[in-house]
Amino acid sequence: MLATTDNMCILSSKDHPGFHDAAVQLGDANRRWLGMLPRQAFLDLLGDGMALLAVEGDRLAGYTLYRRVKSRHEVSITHLCVADDFRRRQVARRLVDALSDAHPGFRSITLKCRRDYAAHKLWPRLGFNVVGEVPGRSKEGHPLVIWRRSHGQPNLLSLIFEADLGERALAVVDLNILLDWQDDRSAESAALLEDWLTDSVKLCVTPESLTEIDRAERARREVLRLAADAYSLPELDERLVCKLVDRVSAVLGRPEKKQELSDRRQLAQASVADADFFVTRDEELLAHATELEPVLGLRVVRPLELLHIVARDSLPLAYQPACLVSGEVRFGVFQTKELPGLCTLDGVLDPGVIQTRQELVVAAHSNPATGHVAVARSAKQPCAAVAIAPVGDGAAQIVAVARPGSRGSTLLAELLVQAVHQSTARGYTRLQIDPTLSSVPGMSVLESLGARRTENGTFQKRLPPRFSLLSELELPAGVPTSDAWTVAWPSILQDVAVPVYVVPIKPKWAERLFDRSRGRLIHEDLLFQFENAYYKSARGCLLPPGSIIAWYQSADDFGHRRSVGAVTAWSSVIASERGPATEVYAHHRHLGVYRWADVAKVAGKEENQNVTAIRFCRTMTLPRPVSLRELRELYAEHETSWTNVITAREIGWELALAIFRAGNPSG
Repeated sequence: MLATTDNMCILSSKDHPGFHDAAVQLGDANRRWLGMLPRQAFLDLLGDGMALLAVEGDRLAGYTLYRRVKSRHEVSITHLCVADDFRRRQVARRLVDALSDAHPGFRSITLKCRRDYAAHKLWPRLGFNVVGEVPGRSKEGHPLVIWRRSHGQPNLLSLIFEADLGERALAVVDLNILLDWQDDRSAESAALLEDWLTDSVKLCVTPESLTEIDRAERARREVLRLAADAYSLPELDERLVCKLVDRVSAVLGRPEKKQELSDRRQLAQASVADADFFVTRDEELLAHATELEPVLGLRVVRPLELLHIVARDSLPLAYQPACLVSGEVRFGVFQTKELPGLCTLDGVLDPGVIQTRQELVVAAHSNPATGHVAVARSAKQPCAAVAIAPVGDGAAQIVAVARPGSRGSTLLAELLVQAVHQSTARGYTRLQIDPTLSSVPGMSVLESLGARRTENGTFQKRLPPRFSLLSELELPAGVPTSDAWTVAWPSILQDVAVPVYVVPIKPKWAERLFDRSRGRLIHEDLLFQFENAYYKSARGCLLPPGSIIAWYQSADDFGHRRSVGAVTAWSSVIASERGPATEVYAHHRHLGVYRWADVAKVAGKEENQNVTAIRFCRTMTLPRPVSLRELRELYAEHETSWTNVITAREIGWELALAIFRAGNPSG
């Protein structure tokens, strides 16, 4: 006995010859669907044990006749037949499950079936997936669909797949996403094909997608199969998939239609494949995402949500200032004739989203006292744009769009930093961000600048006064106090002390890194306030993450009389790295301001001599530089001895606040 359920047993035909005649008779009664098989050949297979029998008492409920194809390590089903009296009692499923259990060393179970037979609808419910079709032998030439139920055994292809996946996340896409790509019908889905995403995510489709494709017309099937082959998963253990389908159905409901069954099988297959995400535009599945996550061990997300997650977690892939060195870039004002193109820079096609964007841009442009529109152009063509429009109650709505790719993402980050400054200057107390109105990189930048998701799915960035208290922030639940400075930016928190270091910088590098007094960004004069890196000698301490830099612009012959020997800006430290110059430069070269020749000068004669790179972000230039004379006076008032600033030096919190206040006389 191979298996037993209730009163039904699954038996090997070799040990129970008393049921052989009944099996032959059942096969003859269904010859129309099973095809011709000589009686003696049938009996030989039964005698050799090449059949499983479903038996209840002394009655034969059904049987499966099969062959072992050892050259392919497969079990091939010749017949699967259930008596009329036992239909809808899971007999077929019990037989197939028992066949799998009896052949654990074989790769899969396969069969062929005509598309116009009733059984064609049965195979997905038994864990079979379409893998192709071959010409049939009937006079009409009906093709035979090839079905396979995999046992998920590792093979060379699965090893290659794992090696290619590496440390990347695995995202399984719904068939509707594949169709979007093929028919070019959704900009949201097309965004998944951006080059920068491939470094973080591997996209795949499930075997069930091929079953869905099989429902299309023949010419369409062939095209879609070729498209799906480029994103195939390794073989999965369908025994696990079938069990998981039942658990998914407990959340989504029992499938009544073949499409509903396919949805459940796709989710189950994604889970068995250890995917991190299942990407879909199916609103029903998205509505149950929270309930499905603990069942499947993965997140069900929209394409834009996946892009947002990846961009947030690996923003340097999209933020690449080095990509701008090769072409002229200018920040400028909005021109009315550019309105239609600006609102579709990221490829959005939804008429409602486009119209809302246009209305907000026009509202922002029509009143410069309350609104702000800025455009970044590369080779005279708009690459990114940001608009701030008032929406009442001290709030402003942000629209942030960019062309796909690193250039657009980088310029958008810079525009957004300026937008936050502009919003603060205009007296707004918070920014509202609707994800549908902004490109994915823009949402990621805004999160890094302290925007937080609200209960209705939008994001909000608070804009407290220039100097504020922690109690005034109304931090969202779950935000640790250590993140308060990010949420408060560009405000300075007076009652949350952090380490502050005065760091010397030459005017030449201050101008390229964060001084916007010259207004435009052209060729190599790259000014980045969102994120950057500063190289210095290996002397002195390493600045800890979360600390603050007070930039002391030292005197040299560069000709900046206004800000020579003064603190001119402050920044937040992301990290500090010390090591051989070549290695440190390789880790930060994507930021683009420094070239190897510049770093080599810092290193000195030996290229591999140690240097320090300080990676910093959220830079704020002081409205009024704090001069050397004022610094000496402030040091004296706080009983701190003055020393020439030749390397990074930590100062007390009260002294730091006094310096920031001196640089913000209207704060």
